[in-house]
Amino acid sequence: MDRSFLSDSAVIKAAKDFVCIRLATYEDSTEAQFVVDRMGREGESLRNFGYALASPGFETLLERSDRGPNFTYGSAAEMAAKLKSISSQFEKVDPEDSLPGLPKMKNVRLAVNVASCDGLPCLVIYGETEAELERLENKMRVVASKEEIAGKLISAATLQKEEVAAPIEGAPETGYLLVQPDAYGLTGKIIAHVVEPDSAEQLSSALLAVVEGYDRLSKTHGQHVRWGRQNGIVWETEVAVPSRDRMRR
Repeated sequence: MDRSFLSDSAVIKAAKDFVCIRLATYEDSTEAQFVVDRMGREGESLRNFGYALASPGFETLLERSDRGPNFTYGSAAEMAAKLKSISSQFEKVDPEDSLPGLPKMKNVRLAVNVASCDGLPCLVIYGETEAELERLENKMRVVASKEEIAGKLISAATLQKEEVAAPIEGAPETGYLLVQPDAYGLTGKIIAHVVEPDSAEQLSSALLAVVEGYDRLSKTHGQHVRWGRQNGIVWETEVAVPSRDRMRR
């Protein structure tokens, strides 16, 4: 997805009238099938990229692209205008719960990997009991949609100590773990640990300090791929990646 579109302030503002979904494709068999059935073209196998706008309930595709929004709109301003035009055609319904759900990946391993790909810090919410994890997640929900935080962290939540310890260096502790992934998103190191805070303001301040001071790893695609192959670095997907004749696309 082209950063010049999705990071544009007008696009971000217009997108608040939509439910934004990041599908896992190769990392979730159910979502992969959804992509093929609802977003793919007839006879085409699963693809790991694409963009679509749909009506409520995903009944009708209103816009689609085989790549990102930059293949559909000529500029970020054009995309923002289109979003506004489409949202104005649908009646808004007040949600029963005024707080949106917490956007998170399906597990810690995937969150660390996606954070590396996006050049963002990873937030792991770890609780030892369901009650503790629920408290931590609810406090995060209060601050997750704040403009200075939204979209600037890749999150996951878990009760499993082993799930945290596997990709992250150091013994895990409960609370909010802010993690910097390695270049290939296979492991990460803790850059900040926030024990359950007394208030949403304390949590917001701690997260904002990490977001503002985060040192994004610089990657050059060719060198990154070449070094990974030379060193036998492989990411195993949940869903097999189909082989394609890339010269034809």
